[in-house]
Amino acid sequence: MEAPESRQYDRNLVAWIPEHRPRLVQAGLTVLRAYIAAGQPRQPYPPMGSFEDWDQMVRRPLTWLGEADPLAGTAELNDADPVRRKLRALLAAWWTTFRTAGATSKEAVTRAQETQRDAQGDEERPAQALWDVLSEHFTDRRGKIRSQLIGEFIRKYARRVEVGARFENYGTNQDRQLWRVVVVDDKRFQEILASGLQGDKGDRVTEPPMSPCHPCHPYPPSPENYGAAVSLSPLAIRIVEILQATGFGGMTPDDLTRMVDAGKTGPALVKATINQLLLTGRIGRTNDRLVFNPQPDQSH
Repeated sequence: MEAPESRQYDRNLVAWIPEHRPRLVQAGLTVLRAYIAAGQPRQPYPPMGSFEDWDQMVRRPLTWLGEADPLAGTAELNDADPVRRKLRALLAAWWTTFRTAGATSKEAVTRAQETQRDAQGDEERPAQALWDVLSEHFTDRRGKIRSQLIGEFIRKYARRVEVGARFENYGTNQDRQLWRVVVVDDKRFQEILASGLQGDKGDRVTEPPMSPCHPCHPYPPSPENYGAAVSLSPLAIRIVEILQATGFGGMTPDDLTRMVDAGKTGPALVKATINQLLLTGRIGRTNDRLVFNPQPDQSH
């Protein structure tokens, strides 16, 4: 239960248990013997790690009898933990935005604040999931997102695994700490991304659909593999335009990063955007050079 110290009993257990110990021991052993005699039927939950003996000889016989699971409610308590909720949401949003690339907390704020116009002329945020998490959890009293709060939080909980992933120190960029998400349990993390993480305000952080041009996909880009046009951030548009202008020769990643960055954006953010463009098939890689990928004409 959530607050066992507040539970009320109709008897003094400190005195009652020693007085009735023989009967209690007999009842406990009877339950255990019956469970073993029945073949130790499997119960509908996984064993509790590091407490396998207790799980097998105490928890399972009780639930087999129809009693309440002693661990019932622990998952709800974990989900209600504000630190866990905050870290889970940030991990999912950071991964959705930067994938395995490193980024500073300042670059995360910049990416979250980027806006563009959609086909109808309405303003939208390419990194909406990141914006939702940062604006909910990392603002000052005036409601402004603070990169310092983000950095302090990640630094405090770096390497703590939640939902199959953790933050990892990825070096520095201009004396600013780079952080990246490392997935340690891919199945668990993908399940979370697929189902969506529920935030305190009811928002959901979800994984964007995997492009058929993803490196793990066995097929090269083709007209039937392209879905609807993907809206690009201003930074992504600039990268695409530069590669389009260079022609088939393309550019090395370092040269492209230097040209795009020009000391303003930050190389980590440029590299993260390049990675996203590679994932969506907007650009490609040939002989260690980045090249523009013409988008197939879908009008036919």
